[in-house]
Amino acid sequence: MSGVKIDQSHFGCVYNIGCCHYFVGEYANAKKWFDLAIKVNCQSIDSFFGKAVCCLKLGQYKEALEAISTVDRESWEGIADKSGKISENYFWHQITYLHAICLKINKRFDEA
Repeated sequence: MSGVKIDQSHFGCVYNIGCCHYFVGEYANAKKWFDLAIKVNCQSIDSFFGKAVCCLKLGQYKEALEAISTVDRESWEGIADKSGKISENYFWHQITYLHAICLKINKRFDEA
């Protein structure tokens, strides 16, 4: 990302840089950007999800579990898309699945 001016206080910019690093396989860099995105917007489930996946790719299983465990479904129950409909159900299934994987890798089988 050299030569690109990045506003580190702009959530969309920071989050998208994390995604760019992720999609080219630079998981350590992606994780740093997702961490920054979480600092800018601590309610972004996408950032926690991205961080958790990066941690899994890096073999940082406890940190992956911490990141995904931070996401609390009750906090997101009221999130609606522009039409006013709840739109996070499919994404919530991904979060739940990733949480179970993290628990399994961390040998917390009963919880998984």
